[in-house]
Amino acid sequence: MDKMKLQLQSQLEQAKLIEKEKEMQAEMQRELMRQQAENERKAAELQSREAMNTSDNETAKLLAAAEIETGENIKVSTGTGINPNP
Repeated sequence: MDKMKLQLQSQLEQAKLIEKEKEMQAEMQRELMRQQAENERKAAELQSREAMNTSDNETAKLLAAAEIETGENIKVSTGTGINPNP
């Protein structure tokens, strides 16, 4: 009887270990998915910022060219021109 009880107890402990391992794997999978989503979000944010920066740079070039051509200090949203010391 004791042998059977020990065997059942061993099987129960083994089942608990297997369940704990499955829980750990599921948690690792969730963390991996969270990190991948964060990486994708960050990549999209960086791509958006790069596009805005490129656009801003192109606008600055056009304004600078217009200032050079006309000699006029074109005001931008900050209230200053491209070249604050013309």
